[in-house]
Amino acid sequence: MTGHTLLLLRHGKSDSPAGVADFDRPLKKRGRQASDQIGRWLIDNGLIPDFMLSSPANRAIATARRVCETMGKNPGTIHEKRDIYLAELETLLKTVRLLPESADRAMIVGHNPGLEELLAALSKTVVSPYDESGRMPTCALAVLRLGSAWADTALQSASLEHLILPRALPPAG
Repeated sequence: MTGHTLLLLRHGKSDSPAGVADFDRPLKKRGRQASDQIGRWLIDNGLIPDFMLSSPANRAIATARRVCETMGKNPGTIHEKRDIYLAELETLLKTVRLLPESADRAMIVGHNPGLEELLAALSKTVVSPYDESGRMPTCALAVLRLGSAWADTALQSASLEHLILPRALPPAG
């Protein structure tokens, strides 16, 4: 099987309570709502992932779980991978290359700047910043189409099909 869809999802808007470590930061209400919106968009566009991989950081795994629940998927199917937490480009690229070939559509839920760097590195076209927070503000979803096996993923090999910002979507009902 060649040709896959890679979904890159930045975690939802998080809170920074005093005394809470970065890894443990929770989602804000806005982050929870945006996660629901992204899940709804994935359903509406027939892009439910076959395989989900998430940073185990609270804000990322909470985003992944909400997206799963909105799509009607069991959140227990999410694979947590510590390496995704604040990962740099090379680590994320390696992660993509190790995705299971049986998954036609895979989602990685993680953090910036790594996800923005991965998006820019994989896209055949230049991906310019869309607003002051960069290419992928919180809970932004990039949909990339790859024409190869996961293991053969190369730089500038993907077509960017969508870059979805939750604020452009209708409220999740």
